[in-house]
Amino acid sequence: MARPTPGPWTIHLAQTVSVRPRNSDVLIARCFGAYAKVEANARLIALTPELAEACEDALGFLESGLPYNAKERLRAMVAKIKKGDSHG
Repeated sequence: MARPTPGPWTIHLAQTVSVRPRNSDVLIARCFGAYAKVEANARLIALTPELAEACEDALGFLESGLPYNAKERLRAMVAKIKKGDSHG
């Protein structure tokens, strides 16, 4: 199985909305439709690499029981998703 394109991914706004790795021409996704919804969907797609990292941290915590920053990273990721912030 191929590994996904590493993040961070950014949003490019033009006639269509696309998601690409930062400083790359590789196309991750192109979104079509009503602009506000398309932009919101693109922002969610762009958060995928960070979301995967937060999930890995949470699994590490659940599997080992060692207290570290998994809870804080998950809270931050949920806040980013709800806000639609794919830039930090």
